[in-house]
Amino acid sequence: MITQQVFSSVIDSQQNSYFTKNTGIEREILKQIPQASGFASIITGLRRCGKSTLLLQVKEKYFKGEGIFLNFDDPRLAGMQKNDWERLYAVVKNRNTNILFQKSRFKHKCTPRLAMDY
Repeated sequence: MITQQVFSSVIDSQQNSYFTKNTGIEREILKQIPQASGFASIITGLRRCGKSTLLLQVKEKYFKGEGIFLNFDDPRLAGMQKNDWERLYAVVKNRNTNILFQKSRFKHKCTPRLAMDY
């Protein structure tokens, strides 16, 4: 079980590291990413092709000052279970946002995702 306090701590530490990064040159594909409310946009690609950078550029361009970035590869989040999602949802809602930018690893492929209005 992961407590709300742990989720808050992870989110706080990750915000400091991810949102101070230089996102480099704006990617041409940035203009093609849909901004549909109530849906998730999923960014996938080969390893180390710039998915995380693109995700940060999406946040910077379209959601400046909004949302939370959460990297599920963080060891403090290892072993998340079904019931933990409710606690994570409560932490996100307490921060007055409906936008969660998340990065996670599936089958050894790093897949950042942008979930809006979940």
